[in-house]
Amino acid sequence: MADMEKRRERVIEMLNDLHAVACGLDDRQCYVNGMGISRLRALIDEATAVLRAEAPRIITAEDFKENPMVDEYGFLPAWCECDEVETERGELVGVISKGETLDGWTEVSLDDMPGRPGHNPHVRYWTGRPSKELMKQVKWG
Repeated sequence: MADMEKRRERVIEMLNDLHAVACGLDDRQCYVNGMGISRLRALIDEATAVLRAEAPRIITAEDFKENPMVDEYGFLPAWCECDEVETERGELVGVISKGETLDGWTEVSLDDMPGRPGHNPHVRYWTGRPSKELMKQVKWG
């Protein structure tokens, strides 16, 4: 999935380059398949926004409101990331061996969110599988 994140960022870069070119033109100078350049610029902006929105991010309580991805039992698919404390706990109880990780796909409920009864401060849930770089960038807590 880190590869997917790199591809998404590359597409965003290309869209930004295309937008810069498009900004130098006006509707009288250029039509693409009968579409004026101002419409093309708007489509580029929209595509960039969609790609940025699809980037993995930490799930919040807001993600459970009117979300068609939440199942009938109130669960949402999530990428689970565990810190060192939680990983050590997993090793202690024998769920994983030394050097393994508890990270992976799971389901999460509203009760698992910060400030809720089931919240574990040593676990965070993402909307998609984040790259190692993104996990390092986003601060815990």
